[in-house]
Amino acid sequence: MWWVIALSYKEVTHAYGEPALAMSATQVLLLMGGSMIGSMVQLPGVGGGAQLATISVLDHVFDVVPKELAVSCGIMLWLVTFVAVVPVGLFLAHRERLSLRKLSQETAKAEKTEPNEPRPKAAS
Repeated sequence: MWWVIALSYKEVTHAYGEPALAMSATQVLLLMGGSMIGSMVQLPGVGGGAQLATISVLDHVFDVVPKELAVSCGIMLWLVTFVAVVPVGLFLAHRERLSLRKLSQETAKAEKTEPNEPRPKAAS
């Protein structure tokens, strides 16, 4: 799985046709690592930690990449690696007759009907 992700990073950066984005395997792994660290951080209100980290790695670590190209490539990498699975997931949810609205309503209903039991005190 990680090999396929690394290959997708390599191919997306290669697709730009810029010599600055012709990356070695080590550079691709560094870019992936930055994206993974960034995905653990969610910016208030917008999310976007993975995009920001990828753009920052391209801009600050690989100094030869122009800022505009770093932003474009960072967003494209996010679209390819994180958002590409959304249509497949929605199709499978529809196929399984899952309704997110019904699921949300059932969860809210279950929370209302559960009695608020006090937590047992820890033994001292």
